[in-house]
Amino acid sequence: MRAKNKRNSQILKLHKQGVSRSALASKHQVTNGRIAQIVAASSAVDARRAELQEQYGKRPNIARLSDDTPFDVLILAGSDTHGWAVRILALSRGRKPIRTLGELRNMSDVELFARRGVGAGLFAEIRALCPHVLAQTNETPLRKTGTVRSSRSTAGSPRSG
Repeated sequence: MRAKNKRNSQILKLHKQGVSRSALASKHQVTNGRIAQIVAASSAVDARRAELQEQYGKRPNIARLSDDTPFDVLILAGSDTHGWAVRILALSRGRKPIRTLGELRNMSDVELFARRGVGAGLFAEIRALCPHVLAQTNETPLRKTGTVRSSRSTAGSPRSG
């Protein structure tokens, strides 16, 4: 994958210098369409990265950011994972987007791992940056009966959970 990263970086650099897509495609033995995809993906990521850097800085401390912080701020984490920024942006969009760091922090590991495109490596890196936090509740599960007791209840009677 690092070879593709290097190739894509060269393509983007040459494209910014004005080299045509067809010349780039010929040089790197890919189609014009693939060159267009690489350039388009990079442009969208670069634009969002610039917005986030303006608000949060170049390398924000993810652990110190509030729960209201946009999830895609993770693209600033500086990961070496192939396609990191594109993967983070994909998780922040789509059918079930992760919109904030708070949503991510409160999402169970099972739910995160079940997301499309989240494999073991991406999962581990995301959780290393933004661990799951257990919700603070006043309820204590009762092991034998499967009911839940609330500390707010005046009678202390179990209720189904």
